[in-house]
Amino acid sequence: MRKRGSALVEFALVAPILILLILLMVQYGIIMNRMLTLSHAAREAARYAAVHPEDDETIRGKARGAMRGRGYRQERMSINIEPAQGSPDRRPGRPIKVRVQYDMADEMFLPTRFFGIQIINPVVTVEATAMIE
Repeated sequence: MRKRGSALVEFALVAPILILLILLMVQYGIIMNRMLTLSHAAREAARYAAVHPEDDETIRGKARGAMRGRGYRQERMSINIEPAQGSPDRRPGRPIKVRVQYDMADEMFLPTRFFGIQIINPVVTVEATAMIE
């Protein structure tokens, strides 16, 4: 009689750990998907900036265009371009860097803080660099 109940007790002990691991894998997949999409957007913007370094708004538009239709909220995203527009460093043969940041805080279903310690940074940052032609 005691053997029949032991399997249920063992499952009750192991099930929360398995569920947590599955949720962690799903959350990690979501984060990696966002990082890959943001990386693609940064590369597209840097590629365009290498040929047309004079217009920051069009460069930002290329990054936004690469992310259009993929569930990103524009107000949670920032796109920075270095060196700044009009800088003497923006000339042929010099690097131009596009940095895309996206705040995923409201897209994460697992807590990002545990006992006051940040375990997951909800702000994803990627950058791409290209040489100005």
